[in-house]
Amino acid sequence: MARKKATSKTPSGKRRSSRIKDIDAKNDISKLPSDLKKLVEDESLTLKQAFALAAETPKKSSRRSKSRSKKVATKASSSEKKTVHWEFGGPIGSWITMWSLPAVNYWMLTSITNKSSVQDSLQPLMDNPVEWLGFGTFFTTDLAQYSFSIYITWFAFQVLLHFILPGANEKGTVLPNGTRLNYYLNGFRAYMVTLIAFSACVMDKLHGTFNHQLFDPTSIFEDGVESYIKIFRAANIFAWVFALVLYTLCQFNAFDGGLNNQRCTGCVPYDYFMGSTTNPRVGWFDLKFFCESRPGLILWVMFNFSMALKQYEELDGRITYSMGLVCFFQFFYILDYFWQEQSILTTMDIKHDPFGWMLCWGDLVWVPFSYTLQGFYLYINPDVDVGLIPGVCIFALHFLGYRIFRESNNQKHNFRTGATKTTWGEKSKFIKTERGTKLLHSGWWGLSRHPNYLGDVTMALAYSLPCGFGSLFPYFYPIYFWILLVHRERRDNHHCSTKYGKDWVNYCEKVPYRIIPYVY
Repeated sequence: MARKKATSKTPSGKRRSSRIKDIDAKNDISKLPSDLKKLVEDESLTLKQAFALAAETPKKSSRRSKSRSKKVATKASSSEKKTVHWEFGGPIGSWITMWSLPAVNYWMLTSITNKSSVQDSLQPLMDNPVEWLGFGTFFTTDLAQYSFSIYITWFAFQVLLHFILPGANEKGTVLPNGTRLNYYLNGFRAYMVTLIAFSACVMDKLHGTFNHQLFDPTSIFEDGVESYIKIFRAANIFAWVFALVLYTLCQFNAFDGGLNNQRCTGCVPYDYFMGSTTNPRVGWFDLKFFCESRPGLILWVMFNFSMALKQYEELDGRITYSMGLVCFFQFFYILDYFWQEQSILTTMDIKHDPFGWMLCWGDLVWVPFSYTLQGFYLYINPDVDVGLIPGVCIFALHFLGYRIFRESNNQKHNFRTGATKTTWGEKSKFIKTERGTKLLHSGWWGLSRHPNYLGDVTMALAYSLPCGFGSLFPYFYPIYFWILLVHRERRDNHHCSTKYGKDWVNYCEKVPYRIIPYVY
């Protein structure tokens, strides 16, 4: 007598549908329920996990599907919390980082001011490291009220623009709890309004257009370079206090939507450094998203323009080719950044990193005071000028880097969104992984695994070449950037190797070079 064929049942006792059997058999992501398909595409679930979940729970309604996704994602998030993954060397490493980075930034500014070589500028540190690295070195109390007022006014001005200017609402990526946050994007308009306001201040400064009633951009050097360094100190104190306020508010569950203490380890110094929450919000106002893009990045350009204006005054109505190149390159970089503002939402900083001292200080201090070293160097050394012909060559190098950077990012974006099925006029080549995702190896992505990094480093080098070769300090940015990107590539390679397994091995065989084609 033939044995009765067993039927697969869900925990509720219902027969597994033929539709789910068919999905499992074909291993086809396109036939998954829409909510699970989205989680797989955003890499919140593996394809295998999605099939298992679809098999366990029949699809009854969209409301049931959404709650199912949130439940599974929340369970995954909860299981991750049980294991603490220390970053930056744990509590000790984070503590060292918090004190060393402000000192390094201060050291570079004072060394350029004193026109010291790297070796000479390190001598005071070697003679008395305790005194040099002490709190009083860069956190002195002789800060004029002007230093604080100028930085706080700037920060408040950018907050105001974020609130009053029109913009677009975009959804971010899926969070561990299965939700997607809304983001208000008006960065490009804020950048344009800031540039217009700065231009009005320049006209008032040079021609008295508004009876000299507007802010004087060169006042950041009112008492020489010391005025600028006082603003640096004020920004440091602002960032440290802001990070402390964020940490404290998290402990009192002050942020909307239950976004408090998701990332706490219980170690206070480490949690202060890394941050207690990933998405601190007051209503719709996302503090991390705002600080990530507005105050620091736009101030980077405004500082450059202020230094160029000061040079214009001191050189009797002209600026050097070198200063013009640096200001234009970095102005254009930020212009492109805000033109593609929606792409910020998929960055690691926004998706994954908590918002603590690390991002807070990096956004508000490190970016505007270390990325401007080329402009600062050229202001201190107005005799440095590359001239017209070398300037044209550097200009061409910069836009070669920009083309690689922008074209490679567009190729990746268009491939992921399905906007086009071709790359460089040919059908896009890719590897379909067991997870159901695809690894592109066409166009720039067929030459190296991170061609966008190559474009970024090429542009960074072009920022520094106008400064000549008289000092190593203007080259800090490309050197630092290269080390950062190599470390990031290694970390990404390890992550992808773990996630994709043999598919990643196959991909690396097809694309053997990490960043620079045929070199590295």
